[in-house]
Amino acid sequence: MSSFLSLPLEIRFHIYRELRSFKSPLIKSPFQDDSNALGYCSFGFQSRILETNRQIFYEAKEVFYGENYWTFFASQRNQFSSILFRMEPMVLTLPFIRRAHIRFGMFDWLFRESYGLTPCAYGDITKTNVEEICRVLLTAPALRTIKIIWTETCTFFPERRPSELDSVRSLIFEVLRPLLALPTTTDLQKSNIMVAYMNGVKATDMELGFSECVDEVIALHRSTKVFRGL
Repeated sequence: MSSFLSLPLEIRFHIYRELRSFKSPLIKSPFQDDSNALGYCSFGFQSRILETNRQIFYEAKEVFYGENYWTFFASQRNQFSSILFRMEPMVLTLPFIRRAHIRFGMFDWLFRESYGLTPCAYGDITKTNVEEICRVLLTAPALRTIKIIWTETCTFFPERRPSELDSVRSLIFEVLRPLLALPTTTDLQKSNIMVAYMNGVKATDMELGFSECVDEVIALHRSTKVFRGL
């Protein structure tokens, strides 16, 4: 009788993909509940097949680690810690991941800054979170794609135009600056940039400023690749 490994590789990979679970596993501290998650991956996996034998382990992990998107929250409200990723199972996962998202949440901070309201610590928290996320991603040697996302839903929309948009743009760039330290083997990409408001309004000046800063960081990162001859 034919064994599983006698099947063509394409069919085996199709079977591995059927084992995916679209209930996203959370990346979180064991001391926090799900509301304080540090991120998530796009799909889970029936991981017991990884215990079958060595060949199946190396094939199936290509689906789980290689085709999964690992999303890290650069939130203004939660404190991201790279220490978590020195623990199992994350320390065993990082060498294999290939694709990551860095998802920003920073509307409250930018709103306050652009309207000259009382300063808050959200900007410092967000920048520290980006630095910590970059420390984690620097330990992922197989990582090839990093997508930058800013998606939030807010309950209100400003009725007047910001007065200090240029200074806010410089603050955004400083938050994004740690991304320049990511390996030149990775490809930085811009993904969704959208703040959704309850009244349906979107595409604010803050979003456009963020988008422009992302473009600048990507260009600088790619210029480093050219300089190093990659």
